[in-house]
Amino acid sequence: MKGIRNGVAFITGGENGLGAAISKKFAEEGAKVVIFGIDEINGNKVAEECTKLTEGAMFIKGDVTNNDNIKNAMNIIKDKYGKLDFAVNNAGVTGGLKDFNTTSIEQYDFIMNINAKGVFLCMQNEIKMMLENKAGKIVNVSSEAGTSAGFSGLSVYVGSKHAVNGLTKAAAIENAPNGININAIAPGTMSTPLVLAFPQKDQDALASIRPSNRLVDVESVANAAVYLCSDYSNDMVGTILPIDGGNTIK
Repeated sequence: MKGIRNGVAFITGGENGLGAAISKKFAEEGAKVVIFGIDEINGNKVAEECTKLTEGAMFIKGDVTNNDNIKNAMNIIKDKYGKLDFAVNNAGVTGGLKDFNTTSIEQYDFIMNINAKGVFLCMQNEIKMMLENKAGKIVNVSSEAGTSAGFSGLSVYVGSKHAVNGLTKAAAIENAPNGININAIAPGTMSTPLVLAFPQKDQDALASIRPSNRLVDVESVANAAVYLCSDYSNDMVGTILPIDGGNTIK
């Protein structure tokens, strides 16, 4: 895809599920892939798979809620590559189903710290590095839950993804004049290994709520993330791109 080859891509949560698919997609397009996450075993495995596709892939262990970890990753990238071209802030959690009225403060903090604060901290550090070259593309991974409240038992998750959308738009407006494009993708329930392990009746139920009547293809979401980092998206600023089989427009 135009503008991706030889660029440096930083992907949080890039070692599992959608993140792994995004990491590999960037590698297929010839980018130097830096995977950032807490799962060292899978992180190194995905980095090895990316290395078979392109040179320069690596895994850095770190937590998106720890600003020092993120700064360390940026320093490693700067020392090794001298620049940061693309960032996909994918790390996130659902936190499990819990009624709003009985959600604990600890559960609230856990979800919001990773999904909202993590995106905030990563963007601050990524933007700081991108400003050095007055260029860069950032993609935040939101959710269909970020544009709707109709997800029973996921109130804090819904709130966290609304926060991601707001942070995306606000940061996009401020940084567009600096040559930095910031957008978000908002996937529906995807055909990840986790979901595909559900009983078939549960998979069918998740698919049936969509006009497309199927789970969202992980590859299509990964392709969208790469597209938003390519030269084809230069005029997209603060866009929240739904990839949900039509669920949010019903």
